[in-house]
Amino acid sequence: MIKDTDNYVEEQIKDAFQDLLKEKQESIVNIFSLIVYNNANTTDIINLYKNFDMDNFLKVIDILGGHTVYLPDRETMREDITLAILYYYREIKGYSWNKIRNLVDFEVQTVKYGLRIKSLSNFIKQKLNETFRKLEGEELDVQE
Repeated sequence: MIKDTDNYVEEQIKDAFQDLLKEKQESIVNIFSLIVYNNANTTDIINLYKNFDMDNFLKVIDILGGHTVYLPDRETMREDITLAILYYYREIKGYSWNKIRNLVDFEVQTVKYGLRIKSLSNFIKQKLNETFRKLEGEELDVQE
């Protein structure tokens, strides 16, 4: 039986790399770091590599390879998760701000998040309209 050449070569490289990593991990990682830095002029990918095992690192490469990606900082991530929680309670469940304040264990800035929720709702409606137009071939309007 003839093996898929691309998969066979990839498996051979992966096996050889795993064996080398076991023996000379620090040296290999340092050389790899220099190669990646030379190619991308950044150490970000090396930090990812050092924090994942080889299988997960390859999954990241498969998903993001060749793309420029923006990752939020921790504060932005915290703000976005807070917005998602408040959006769910306010728009999906229809809760009042008072009820929401009683449900969550953080301070709720109603003006700030009220504006962000409205902006998110408008974005979602816009995307729904775009999707409906593609599906129906005509312009539909999602009402507030």
